[in-house]
Amino acid sequence: MRGILLLFIMTISSFGSLWAQTWFEGNPKWEYDYADFCIVQTLGWDRVFYEQDTLIQGKTCALFKVKSYRKPFFDPGFSQNSEFILYDSADVVYKVVSGNFVQLYDFNLQIGDTIEINIFNITTNPVLCDDTLFVVIDTIDRIVLNNDTLRIQRWKLLNNTSVFGTSIDIIEKIGVVGRFPFDMSSQWGCGIDACYPFSFTCYANDSLDFNYPLTNSCSITPSVIGIEELDKQAIKISPNPTSGRIKLSLESAVESANIQVIDYHGRLVHAEKLRGGKFEHQIDLSNLDKGLYLVLLLQGDKRMTQQVVLH
Repeated sequence: MRGILLLFIMTISSFGSLWAQTWFEGNPKWEYDYADFCIVQTLGWDRVFYEQDTLIQGKTCALFKVKSYRKPFFDPGFSQNSEFILYDSADVVYKVVSGNFVQLYDFNLQIGDTIEINIFNITTNPVLCDDTLFVVIDTIDRIVLNNDTLRIQRWKLLNNTSVFGTSIDIIEKIGVVGRFPFDMSSQWGCGIDACYPFSFTCYANDSLDFNYPLTNSCSITPSVIGIEELDKQAIKISPNPTSGRIKLSLESAVESANIQVIDYHGRLVHAEKLRGGKFEHQIDLSNLDKGLYLVLLLQGDKRMTQQVVLH
């Protein structure tokens, strides 16, 4: 079994010849929902899109812009912009951090290879999170999307599973299909309230569209800087708290919409479609663990968000 240190920082001079930017061709874009219930309960989204190529020490890298929207409960929403730089070479993807290259993904790995990931641990409680996350490549497969065959890696986590879960799926070009954004090296942190608020919703380039789940309503539009809220007074959820079943009551019938339920880690745990013309809709949450959940009603670029407590 071969051991790999995933977040090993490499100096720029250690790279050899240039390789084609195969991961970032076709003007790629990503969209993530954001639901943070750990400290200040905040909703929103991130939209990541390719901006341009840029040279760093003679290496052709890709500059990505990020448009984010955050709306704390009971407070006005706000937008913000950021950026990051990625480089890919020989099926390995790096993030440029302070002039160094931090490895994110390596599709040269084989089943049984191990990865060690350094954790930013802000708590001294060893029970909560070990300083090093150990991962083994459990599965390698392929998926065909729009006539494009993409590779998939499944990482099986060997420790810290109560914080990060038991496995993580990575799809070529798309990245992590789960709770981490594409440049996930900044997200490996373990705090007193472990919270990973991102939830991957879709990816697109010039020839490929991939929604997750497939029922998701997704429109990657970098120019959009806000989310129009549906009238919360017109939509009621009862009972709340609930032991399992909830009822959505609408003052007037709506056109077809998508319903999503998000847990406090930001993971999508339930999704279904609401048919047009209905005034009421039942959702069964009895198979979920007790805790705080977010119910989203999505209709085009509009959305309604309500908290539900399952006891």
